[in-house]
Amino acid sequence: MTVPCARAWLAVAILALLPSPARADGFRTLVRYECDAAANALAVTYAGAYNEEGDRMVAQAGDDAWDPWSLLEIRDDGEGTRVERIRRVSRTCDLGTASYRVTLSGKPGNMDLLKRCGLAVSAHVLVEQDGTTVFDSALEGDCHDGLPVITRIEIVPGEAPRVTRTPRDAFYR
Repeated sequence: MTVPCARAWLAVAILALLPSPARADGFRTLVRYECDAAANALAVTYAGAYNEEGDRMVAQAGDDAWDPWSLLEIRDDGEGTRVERIRRVSRTCDLGTASYRVTLSGKPGNMDLLKRCGLAVSAHVLVEQDGTTVFDSALEGDCHDGLPVITRIEIVPGEAPRVTRTPRDAFYR
């Protein structure tokens, strides 16, 4: 083997042993509102997925689903990146004689996105029936508390809200 050929093989071997560039996993979440008059129920669901699957989930969201980041107005003034305003979207669901107002909003982990929990963005759900609060909670707690994530809230007239919680590590799996 000639010296230039040996050098070429050595270069290929070194490149093969180098680690590939790292790619951080991106986790996307989606909060969805569903009013099913035929089933006499309304539901709010919260789902998440990594990378391409998460991007696809958000891209196919539809009119009654939101990426919680889309519910925040963010400003970068060169000195910091802050949540300027939290947007709210409301929907009305009529189930029999009961009328429910569902308000979804973004829930930043910190109004300063560069501080502790700043990139931990979730959603908040408020459900009211005739002005009376039926359900009012963020879907995730503090980014370091390890509490379960609320993944489904189901409201049926005359019953207490049914809340499904998923262990945090299972939600982010």
